[in-house]
Amino acid sequence: MRPLDEAGVVVTDTAVHAEELDVDEDEGSDVAPKPVSSDMQQFIGRQLRAVFDDVAKQPVPDRFLELMKQLEQKTGT
Repeated sequence: MRPLDEAGVVVTDTAVHAEELDVDEDEGSDVAPKPVSSDMQQFIGRQLRAVFDDVAKQPVPDRFLELMKQLEQKTGT
């Protein structure tokens, strides 16, 4: 499993800075967002896949399996 920071984001050696995200602190909320670069989209995609791949590999909790079984019994499926 990959290390996470305090916000639960995978820690990598690639730093993301506000200027890379085209963030302007003076802009109001009524301004359309600037397009995200292809490199940034790829970076975000890698980060999301890393986090969700780890989650998907974790076993389903027993309590959740019990609830699913109860639901199946009630619905007859």
